[in-house]
Amino acid sequence: MGKRDREILKNICIESVAAEGNALAHVNGKTLFVPLCVPGDIVNVQVTHKKKNYMEGYMLELVTPSPMRLAPFCSHFGDCGGCRWQPIPYDKQLEFKQQQVVDQLTRIGKLDLPVIAPIMASENTVRYRNKLEFTFSNSRWVPFEALRQEAGAREVPPSPAPKAGHQSAPESAPLPVSGSAPATQLPALGFHVRGRFDKVLDIETCHLQEEPSNAIRLAVRDYAIDKGLSFFDLRQQTGFLRTLMIRITLTGEVMVVVVFAHDNPEAGEDDAARKALLDYLQHTFPQITSLHYIINTKRNDSLGDQEVIHYAGKPYIVETMEDLEFRIGPKSFYQ
Repeated sequence: MGKRDREILKNICIESVAAEGNALAHVNGKTLFVPLCVPGDIVNVQVTHKKKNYMEGYMLELVTPSPMRLAPFCSHFGDCGGCRWQPIPYDKQLEFKQQQVVDQLTRIGKLDLPVIAPIMASENTVRYRNKLEFTFSNSRWVPFEALRQEAGAREVPPSPAPKAGHQSAPESAPLPVSGSAPATQLPALGFHVRGRFDKVLDIETCHLQEEPSNAIRLAVRDYAIDKGLSFFDLRQQTGFLRTLMIRITLTGEVMVVVVFAHDNPEAGEDDAARKALLDYLQHTFPQITSLHYIINTKRNDSLGDQEVIHYAGKPYIVETMEDLEFRIGPKSFYQ
């Protein structure tokens, strides 16, 4: 579907939720998938893809919010690729997730199911992750709203004019148009933008992990910028800093793994810069109990076949579950 031919659907009532964090409605006999919506929302939708039996689009305007809609607790909501159900109350999230599983097994799997007990709720709905991985990027992805706010400092290309009879997105609506800031080329350390492997959103505060996770990430980012260390270019496969892994256990132990993109022992520059960064981390955050690094020269970020080099502290961290203790290493899978 060409951009000029994209249809705008008005006053669509969101009925339920679907897989991958999308919401759904039915329009003219077709299923419509829209992200970042809540059942009960009345929205105007820009159609982006139209197939025989379904359509995809994004919310241009929230006409009437659902009675159950909550304000997102994270400032990065809508741009970051995670936590897409923030506007939905947690008890409703559990109901929707359970219904999805039942639907998959009965409607698609054609299985007869016994009575299923409700999902057990978690005690914590934020700061519950024991592991996070952040990506370095040499070009920070900037939401279009942020670019418009900076328009007084530099010229920003205007949005294309809407077609006759079509309503443009208001200031408060999520906008799909975005880009980097070419005038500054700010680097980023954060998460991938939803649906984009090559776009990284710089994260100021993430609510998924206990401190000092945010403090460590921000310190590494600011140190690297101050020292002129190059952030990775995902398309050109160039740059020095690649990813950052942080693990935090319930006992308060902290593991940090810094992944570098290349090594140049003959010149000695890589080794010196790497050592300086790791020493800075060790001295700034004495609560780091296990510090490692990896040199990954591959095109992808998988680390299963990479050598982990232990730099300081213990080679593992300890996690407890009831009366059991687990030693967690840099490559361990533990949830």
